[in-house]
Formats: sequence, structure tokens, C-alpha cells
Amino acid sequence: MKPLCPEQHKYEYRYLFGAFSPINGNHLLLEFPCCNTEVFQYFLDQLAVVDPQEFKILFLDNAGWHHAKALQVPQNIALIFLPPYSPELNPAEKVWQHVKAQLTLQHFSCIEQLQEQVSHIITHQLTIDRIISLTAFPHYLYAFWFAL
Repeated sequence: MKPLCPEQHKYEYRYLFGAFSPINGNHLLLEFPCCNTEVFQYFLDQLAVVDPQEFKILFLDNAGWHHAKALQVPQNIALIFLPPYSPELNPAEKVWQHVKAQLTLQHFSCIEQLQEQVSHIITHQLTIDRIISLTAFPHYLYAFWFAL
């Protein structure tokens, strides 16, 4: 028997852009109404000014806006593109899974209610320790420590 759950056929979108450090748990999360090159550029620019002495490596899928020729990648950020259909290689996917798991089988009457719930999850559940535990893939940590 299929479980019963509320459903909704109205679609509105918001997009979270995030970067998470498996080393110290620092993170940046920004919400946008769309995904495109300009939005991604803004995200990169904001990430670059967070601890500007730190060199940041972002693992990305192959979305078009990640590869746009118009992008100006800040000098303290490197983009590494993962093979297609391999989200298991991206530590950030574990964070997204955690957020989505908290929203499963919930019904929101408006996008603002969903935004409030996501904000609550981000503020109260995505602690530094939680981010480290979700994103600290041993092979990436080994590469980091070996590079030192």
C-alpha cells in the first residue's frame, strides 16, 4: 500500500547556493530566485570576501552557469568540475540531502513558509560540527592534509 502524503501541484522556486568547509565547518549559503551566470558570479564574489586569505576549492556539477565564459573566478577560489552524474563525489550534496530530509512530506501553503522552514534548518541544524560531519570525506581530507 502506498503511503498517503499531502501533495501540491503549484510550482514556485528558490535556489540555495552553498559552500561548506569540511576542515573548519565554515559555510556560506545564499538564496536566489533563479540560477544563472550573474547569480553564480555574485555568489563567487561573496565567497571570495569570506576569509579572503583562505584559498577555497569548490566542487561543482556541470551546470551551464558554472562554465560560463563571462564568469570572473576570484583568485582565491578554484573550481573543480565533477564527472556527470556523480553527486556522491560532492560533499555539499550531503548538506542538501540533510536539508531536504527535514522538508520531506511537509506541505507549505506558500513559498514564504518553505523559506522560513529552510531558514530555520540552516540556522539551527547546520552547525559547524554538523557541516564537518556531513562533508568531511576522508579522501578529500587526506588530500588537504597531504598538501600542507
